[in-house]
Amino acid sequence: MKQPKDERGGELSGSALESAALCPGKPAAERGCPNEASPLAIAGTRMHEAFETANLDGLVDSEREIVTRAIRVRKNLVDEWVEMQGDDLFPEHIRRETLVEKRLWGFDGKLSGRFDHLEILNSAGLLLDLKTGYNEPKPVTKNIQLRAYAVLCADAYKLTE
Repeated sequence: MKQPKDERGGELSGSALESAALCPGKPAAERGCPNEASPLAIAGTRMHEAFETANLDGLVDSEREIVTRAIRVRKNLVDEWVEMQGDDLFPEHIRRETLVEKRLWGFDGKLSGRFDHLEILNSAGLLLDLKTGYNEPKPVTKNIQLRAYAVLCADAYKLTE
């Protein structure tokens, strides 16, 4: 099954940074090649869409379980994080935004990233990235994709923490 048109326009994305770091010629070699999606990639796309919309229709039981848990974890993380930010003495001046599945561009349009969830409170941001694969995700300090998204978000939304 073919993926929809590549909204990255052949440019590097945060999700491809690690493989590009391991093999610097990979992005150039793949440019212009058809984008064939594996069954796991298709399932991941389905789960990300369900995570974004909370519509679990069309998911198999194992996918539904993953997404249901991810939605619950997201709610708990956001609630805890907002509470940790503390009360503002002037609530009319609070900047609060919730953004989902948004592609950002940086580095003169040479790098993009599509994050799953960004919670903004004043100049602080909480960035969440759903992992649906079978491999254990890397810790944040070693996750090149998430670090790239953090830089793109900080730049686009003027976040300082």
